[in-house]
Amino acid sequence: MGGENVVVRERSYPVVVEFVPVQCDLTDAFALTDYEKTSNVEPGTITRAKWIKPEARRTEHQSVAHAIISFNHPQAANKAIRHGMIMRGKKVYARKPDQEPHRCHRCQKFDANHNAKNCTAPHVCSTCGAGHDSRDCTVSDPHNFHCVNCDVDGHATWSRQCPYYEDVRRRKVARSKESMYRYYPVEDDPSSWELVHEAPMAKPNPSHPPMYQRHEYSERRDDDRWRLTDRRGRHTNERNTYRRNESRPRARNNPNAIPIARPSQSGRAARSRDAQASARKSLNELRLLSINCNKSLDGQLALLGNLSSAKPPYDLILIQEPCLPHTNGLRLTRATPDWRVIYPACHHDTEQRTRSVILVNRRIATDAWTSIPTDNPDVTAVSLDTSLGKIHVINVYNDQTHHDTIRMLTQLTAKLNRRQPDNVALHTLWIGDFNRHHPLWDEPRNAHLFEDRYLDAAQPLLNALSDHDMEMLLPAGTPTLQASNTKNFTRPDNVFGTQELRNAVISCSVNTDLRPPLTDHFPVELHLDLSIPATTTQTKYNFRMTDWDIFRKALEHELTRRSIPDTPVLSIAEFDKTTPRRHQCHPTNDLEKRRTAVQRLNRQSYTLRESPSHPVHTEYKATRNRYVDAIRATKKEHWETWLESASSQTVWTIGRYIQMGATDGGQARIPDLKKPDGSGTVSGNVEKSKILYDTFFPPECPPPDIPPDHQHPPPLFSTRPVTDAQIHDTIHRLQPWRAPGPDGIPNDVYQHCADLLVPVLGPLYRATFELRYFPAVWKEAKTVVLRKPGHDDYQLPGSYRPIALMNCMGKILSACVIESLKYELETRGILPNTHFGGRPGQSATDALMQLVTTVRDAWRDSLKASTLFLDVKAAFPSASPEQLFHDMREMGIPEDIVDWYRRKMDGRTTVLLFDDYQSETFVLRRGINQGDTDSGDLYIIYNSPLLKHKIVRVTSSGFIDDVNVTAVGKTFRRTHQLLRKYMEDKRTGGALRWSATRHSAFEMHKLALLNHDPMGDDEGPPLRLSNQTIPASNSTKYLGLIIDRRLRWKEQTARALAKGTTWLNLFCQIAKPTQGVAFRYMKQLYLSVLVPRMLYAAEVWLMHQNFSDFG
Repeated sequence: MGGENVVVRERSYPVVVEFVPVQCDLTDAFALTDYEKTSNVEPGTITRAKWIKPEARRTEHQSVAHAIISFNHPQAANKAIRHGMIMRGKKVYARKPDQEPHRCHRCQKFDANHNAKNCTAPHVCSTCGAGHDSRDCTVSDPHNFHCVNCDVDGHATWSRQCPYYEDVRRRKVARSKESMYRYYPVEDDPSSWELVHEAPMAKPNPSHPPMYQRHEYSERRDDDRWRLTDRRGRHTNERNTYRRNESRPRARNNPNAIPIARPSQSGRAARSRDAQASARKSLNELRLLSINCNKSLDGQLALLGNLSSAKPPYDLILIQEPCLPHTNGLRLTRATPDWRVIYPACHHDTEQRTRSVILVNRRIATDAWTSIPTDNPDVTAVSLDTSLGKIHVINVYNDQTHHDTIRMLTQLTAKLNRRQPDNVALHTLWIGDFNRHHPLWDEPRNAHLFEDRYLDAAQPLLNALSDHDMEMLLPAGTPTLQASNTKNFTRPDNVFGTQELRNAVISCSVNTDLRPPLTDHFPVELHLDLSIPATTTQTKYNFRMTDWDIFRKALEHELTRRSIPDTPVLSIAEFDKTTPRRHQCHPTNDLEKRRTAVQRLNRQSYTLRESPSHPVHTEYKATRNRYVDAIRATKKEHWETWLESASSQTVWTIGRYIQMGATDGGQARIPDLKKPDGSGTVSGNVEKSKILYDTFFPPECPPPDIPPDHQHPPPLFSTRPVTDAQIHDTIHRLQPWRAPGPDGIPNDVYQHCADLLVPVLGPLYRATFELRYFPAVWKEAKTVVLRKPGHDDYQLPGSYRPIALMNCMGKILSACVIESLKYELETRGILPNTHFGGRPGQSATDALMQLVTTVRDAWRDSLKASTLFLDVKAAFPSASPEQLFHDMREMGIPEDIVDWYRRKMDGRTTVLLFDDYQSETFVLRRGINQGDTDSGDLYIIYNSPLLKHKIVRVTSSGFIDDVNVTAVGKTFRRTHQLLRKYMEDKRTGGALRWSATRHSAFEMHKLALLNHDPMGDDEGPPLRLSNQTIPASNSTKYLGLIIDRRLRWKEQTARALAKGTTWLNLFCQIAKPTQGVAFRYMKQLYLSVLVPRMLYAAEVWLMHQNFSDFG
């Protein structure tokens, strides 16, 4: 090839110079020579310069613009990129030009071999996608933008966030190896081999010491600066220097070879960009965000709002100096239900302010992470089980005045390393606000931070990094703080990780978009290429928003076509059309627009940080302040609107809300549980579920000792079939909006569709008796694990209680059967008269009145009384079904009803639900279903023998599983003899025999004894049984009432007064003279909530009070 027209052109190396003063004349050769001189660039290296945007298209008051300057040597271009240039007295910064894919501005196709001038295709708008010239488009709302390449709404064809554009750009970058490097690579200059996503590296020097050189140091104050001593005790001011990262490309034997990036690095970068284009379907990368919130409540709320719209979402949020407002004496931060909050172990036990918390996204399976307890309020830690092994993430706030946190960090890391098994890979991350400055990470221009006192203060941190082989993952020179006063940019925040984690880093940088107001720090984000187990929970249906007309029409159509369906009546898709799923609340449109404006100005302000006089900084500050004011105003407006819009139905929601008390708003999590034998703790959900199952459900008990030839008495009544009228009445009495069972169908469906469902349910219910069959699906239950309020240690399995949720269809049948059974038992007087629980026309007040009347009648006869309060351990789960069936037959209940209950209780199963975990299926071979509609009535039958005795001067009464026994006599010795006879009767065996035969043990340490003597000065003698001594008490709580031995009710009065005062204070939060809940609804709350709670059982205790006690 060749010819006279061949022209050899010298290669140029262009750079983009940003924010160049428009007064610069880029066409003047003398001016370019002057720029070379002021920028310390070799003379004659600038070959060409031009503005990116034509001067004619500038705005009227534009002061800066971007330019392209070309050099004839790569070293000169790299120097401009590394150090910037001085143009007309202003320092400007340069970068390599982006590899932009070519797009035709007429047909909008990428990589087209033509321009708009030569394009023959019809016009396509790059903004709205319509068939007109883009310059004639009038669409300005981003929601109406349309991308013709993606064929989706929401963004324009010219958008840099377009997934199609990103894919084309990525392919073009992959074809150009030079685009992988921040600089133009030069063979003999390794510093130019820095990859775009890597930290800057120093020139190779074999004589350099390790990156973090170890020093022994002693802290002492001398001339107001930290002094260091080496191992020999000599004072040293030695600076630590970088070592070359071994994972970066080295020079090859071939001098002409150009270093290229590792394939894994480019692959991870590509996956990162793809992940930004579409939401992750699985947690195949770990995304962390670290931010110092400067103790600001508004700033942290704004951060949570920013995170709610982050796509893809972050997995861990590490907050230093979080907001901790004192609410009801509790120091709780703020979160949303999307997060689980981790505090230091000493958070509630120390007066020091907690300055480190971690928010874990509930998308991460709770089985995949464990909180690491720390005794330092400035350190929180979490352990993650990932595809790379176990990762310990430690969130650090390091105070400027001491090294205690660094010492604790070193000790904690060493302790965790010793605990880790040898066959499990272990990695460690230190992230947070270290408040230390050093040339290793700060920008060179901050030379005032490199004085001896700053370097000496940073030395313990460098020593710790050297001890644990930690590397810096956040690129050097990246500022993370803008000082509030001086507006200077510095680097107190940092990210350090073990060497193995560097290969998993996708990116580590500052995210200016998520910077909240009222803090001077920038968020630091870290993306790691690894996978971690995710939750599989599905969004629940919101039956409050169901379109019942459409629902009923679809149901009626299917039931007409099939009288008894044998397949689902409605598919999931059809169901979704009638009932929406619950959705997350989002900020208002106004806040969304303000947040977008703040993020845009924040990016511009950060980009122009080297131009402090630029007007964008002032505009950003003003917009940010207005955004904060808007957040406060919106919160206040939302609260007032919610209260003022209260109705007779929603006022109960307000009452429950104010009663809940202060929380941080995050999702609770069951911590590591202690084993019953005290041998340690368990952290896995499988192990937790087994311990909780063993706690809630006692093991199967042996069958009752009933003689084989025992003859039951004849039945006292006959079985009546379930009628449709019964079903209608039962459905009418159902409580709406209750949690559904395993089938997910709540009570509301049956209430709104009773006329359609009852004709189907009636034959099904009657068939369970006629065919002697009980469907297995009605025996399934979900057992929700809830915390018992007021417990000190929630690592004990006994601090939790089970709540069984069963299918509503089976519960309706059980309610109908027990209703007929109760009618027969009540009308025939089969149950003891002193059993007050769950019976028509009787309540807990009757049981209390029975007790008080018995004691006062004894006092009128100059006698004394002793009351023993019994407590059965796990009363419902420990009941023996076979013993219950035997007792039912002994009461004269027909055999077909007993057999029906036997079929119902045989083969029951349940799963435990806690956090985001659902356990394996457990078989229940014992107990009475506490979540079923007939559980209370069945237990009354079960423990009726405790109230059927013939001991003179002994009165027993009960309310479901709560039983008290009162003995009357001249002395406490006599009353105790009667109580012993009741408990240990030699002829009948007494209550202890009932406990033994039914395998329902009394919790002896919970049994309470009151010796009632109106003139007594002390509690009286204890009750001595054969194997237990029960001490006498001054008072005890029974059925929600504090009963004292002299019936003076002082403790109960104080408790009622405290309750009333608490509720009045809560009412003051929701009702003001000019705003809040309307008066008629406040009166409704007052009469329906405060009065019943404060004056509960008032007829028992208030009638004996002096009203002066109430002021």
